[in-house]
Amino acid sequence: MKPVILKLSDPKLAAAVVDLAMMQRWEVLRRSDTPITPQELAESCGISAEAMQQTLDRLVDAGLAVRVKASVKSKAITYRSVGKEIVIEFDEQSDAECASVDEHHAVFRQYGQGLLDHSRSAGAVHRKKLNWLIGDLTATFNEEESSKALEIVTSALHALHSLEHSAHERLRSESRAPTVSGATTTPSKHYYAVLQMQQLDEPQLPLPTWTFWSRRTIKRMIEKIERRPSTVLTAREREIAKRLSAGDSRPDIAKSMGITKNTIASMTKRIYAKLGVHSRAELAARMLEA
Repeated sequence: MKPVILKLSDPKLAAAVVDLAMMQRWEVLRRSDTPITPQELAESCGISAEAMQQTLDRLVDAGLAVRVKASVKSKAITYRSVGKEIVIEFDEQSDAECASVDEHHAVFRQYGQGLLDHSRSAGAVHRKKLNWLIGDLTATFNEEESSKALEIVTSALHALHSLEHSAHERLRSESRAPTVSGATTTPSKHYYAVLQMQQLDEPQLPLPTWTFWSRRTIKRMIEKIERRPSTVLTAREREIAKRLSAGDSRPDIAKSMGITKNTIASMTKRIYAKLGVHSRAELAARMLEA
C-alpha cells in the first residue's frame, strides 16, 4: 500500500509541521481506528474543545486531516487522518523547504532533549551510582545512509546478544569448576545495555511517525512499491508464487488448487515475467519483498 504523500511546498503544511503541539494532536488523531469527534479528541489531548477545533481546522487546511460529515448513523461531525502512513515530500534544491525540514527536526529534537533532561535531573540522586553511556541522535539520512545506519544498529544488537551469551556460558562454566584455594578471580562488573530507550517521568502526547523524503527518494520508493509481488501479482498468482518459493512441485500445486498442470505452467511463466525472475531461487528472494 502506498503512503499518503504531501508536498512541503504547501505553505499551510510547512507551517503545521513545525508546530509541535499541533503535530502531537494530529498523531493522536492518526492513531484512532475510527473517525473521532473534536470533543473526544480534546479530552484525549487534555485541551479545550475550542482549541481542538482550531487545531482540526488547521490540520484540514494543511491536508493532514479530513472532515467526515454527520450521517444518520453518526449524528456528529467527526475527523480522521488522511492516512496511517504519511510521507512529506520536499525539494532538496529549495532553500526554503530544506530550512523548513531543518526547523522541524530542531523543534522535535529540542522537545525530546528537554524530556530526557527533565527525566534525568528528577532521578539524579538515584542515578549518581550508575555509569551512563548515552548518545542521542537525530539526523536526516538519504536511502544509502539510512540502510547503513540500520546495519550498524542491527550489528551492534547482534554483537551484544553474542557477548551476553558468552558471558552466561562463562558464568555456568565458573559455577561448575572446582574452587582452588588461594586463587583470585577477576571481579565482575554489571552493565545494562539498551539502544535508546528512556522511561519518562510524566505521560506525554505521542510524536508523529512520518518522515521527510526528497523527490528523488520518493520516486525510487514508488518504483520499488510498484515492483512488489503484492502489487504486481493477482491473489491467485501470489498463492502459486508462495507455493513455488516454498519448494512445492507444479503437479502438487495444480492438484491442491484444482487446476491443470498446463494452467500452472502458463501462470508460472506469467509470474516470472511480471517479477523479472528466471529461477525459483530468484522468485523466493523477490517474494520476501511482498
